[in-house]
Amino acid sequence: MSLVLLSLNEHDPEAVAHRINENGIDVIENFVSKTALKEAQRSIRESAEKSKMYGDPIDHDAAAKNTFIENWRRAPSFLEFCRSVSCYVHEQIPASPNWRHTLRILTGENCEPNSLLFHYDSYVLTALIPILMPSREETAQLILIPNARPVRRSYLVNVFDKLIVDSPLSQTVLKRRNENNRLKRVPMVPGNLYLFWGYRSIHANDAFDPEEIRCTAILHFCECHHTSKLKQFLSTYR
Repeated sequence: MSLVLLSLNEHDPEAVAHRINENGIDVIENFVSKTALKEAQRSIRESAEKSKMYGDPIDHDAAAKNTFIENWRRAPSFLEFCRSVSCYVHEQIPASPNWRHTLRILTGENCEPNSLLFHYDSYVLTALIPILMPSREETAQLILIPNARPVRRSYLVNVFDKLIVDSPLSQTVLKRRNENNRLKRVPMVPGNLYLFWGYRSIHANDAFDPEEIRCTAILHFCECHHTSKLKQFLSTYR
């Protein structure tokens, strides 16, 4: 992993957390080596091309196979770094927090329904690595309202927060604010590592040309309400 990903030893977790609090996001440049990034980009393009050719969904496992995407989120040093950063915003971080990894590949007909969907995450920290971005810089950006809420003690209050943001009215207002350049926009550079409080921040990706590919590897770290009995109860009836 040391030849693929930049060492995080020189990055102080407290300083990273402070920059996220102050700026809404922190960036560690050139986190993925150029060689590893090119290999991942080639694999993603090949999988997207096969999907387009045969009309099948993109095989995410095949796209990630034999690339840094397979292993980066399991690296003990990286997970410990995420834990150390998260401790500065959420006091109740367990010794072995849960996490969820997503390889998000948007292209063709799945672009529009998956763009400009403003939301809160369920996890404290979101770590995002852009792999492929649209060629137009203004569409290759993360849209962010940073630190819009605290970490809720109550799962029920968290649900209300999400319902408000998910409502058609809120989505319309947020899209209008975005059109008027009233939201924070963060350029996404492939190979960089972006860290922000996904739980606390309203965020979305911008719309882009469906002929292009937007691919990000995302690690959601430490689910805030995983021990909530109400959450567990509701989950059984979904």
